[in-house]
Amino acid sequence: MNTFLGRIFGTTKSESYSVVRINKASQKKQVLKSNLTRTEAMKLAKKYPSNSRSQVVFVKSSNSANFLENRNL
Repeated sequence: MNTFLGRIFGTTKSESYSVVRINKASQKKQVLKSNLTRTEAMKLAKKYPSNSRSQVVFVKSSNSANFLENRNL
């Protein structure tokens, strides 16, 4: 929920996101930055264009532990 609606409805819980680089061949995942807002994570992920060897994505930090352990995308 965005901050504006959160203030209106009284919810102040903010979700944090991590930006992760995934090597396409080996499926290795490297956390580039964590504890970001969704907007910050999207902007940072867009700065890293996908190429033939890797791609950069963002995930919710609450899901990042499971995401990093999972070898399959």
